Amino acid sequence: MATTSTAALLDAWDQGCDASPGERALILLGAAHPEAPAATLSGWPVGRRDAALLMFCERLFGPHLPAQASCPRCAVLLELEVDVARLRATAPPETADSFVFGSGGYRVTYRLPSAGDLAALEKEGRVGGSPMGRWLADRCIVAVERDDAAADGAELPAAAAAPSVVSARHPLEIPADIVAALEREIAETVAAADPLAEIALELACPACATTWSAPFDIVRFLWSELDGWASRTLDDVHILASRYGWSEGEILALSPQRRQRYRDLIEL
Repeated sequence: MATTSTAALLDAWDQGCDASPGERALILLGAAHPEAPAATLSGWPVGRRDAALLMFCERLFGPHLPAQASCPRCAVLLELEVDVARLRATAPPETADSFVFGSGGYRVTYRLPSAGDLAALEKEGRVGGSPMGRWLADRCIVAVERDDAAADGAELPAAAAAPSVVSARHPLEIPADIVAALEREIAETVAAADPLAEIALELACPACATTWSAPFDIVRFLWSELDGWASRTLDDVHILASRYGWSEGEILALSPQRRQRYRDLIEL
C-alpha cells in the first residue's frame, strides 16, 4: 500500500466534509489506495472495501482505538477499545466474482453489492425510485437467462439474450416474486461470502450485565478519527503560520514531531 501524505489526507478530509457516507468511503478508499483507478475501487465488494478501510485506519491511528457505547438497558456509557487488527483479521479470502440463482425458470447471475452501489444508493434514496432491495438487486444482476427458453420456443428479450449488465434505470422484466427471492439470496450470500460487509461488536454492560451486538461502521469510525486529526493538524498550521510566516505546504512537510516541537517553543 502506498504511503499517504499529510497533504493527501487533508485533501481527502476536505472532499469528504460535505459527502454522503458512501461517497466518503470511496474518498477514503482512494486515499488508502492512490495507485488504483477510482472505477476499480468503486467496483470492490463492500466487505473488501471495509477490510481496506480497517487496514487504513490501523495504519493511520494504530491497532487499538478508543470508542464509546451506551447500554440499551440502563444507559450506562461504556468506554471501550476497538481492536482494529482483530476485526481486520476476520476478512475472508478473495471470493467468487459472480454467483448463480435459479428460480421459476429463470437463471440469474449476480455479484455482491459494491462500494459504488452503496454510494449510488444514497443518491437514489434522495430522489426517490424503486424500493431499496429491488434497486440494489437490479444493480447486482449480471445476466439473466430463461432455463425453459429452448423447450418452449419462447423468444428472450434482446437484453437477456446474452450476458448484460443491468442497472436500476434499465432493469430486465423479472417477475416480482423471483426478484424478492433474489433479494433474500443476495443477503444470504453477503452474510456467507462477505462477512465484513456488516460488522458487529459483542458488548456487555458491567453495571447490569446486559449483553448485545452493536453495529460497527468503519466508514463512520474512520471519518471521526480523520476529522479530529484534521482539526489538530490545521490548528498546527494556523499557529505556526501566524508565528513564523510559513506556508501551509511548508508546515505540512514537517514531521508531526517537529511541528509539535515548534509549538512547544512558542509556548515557552
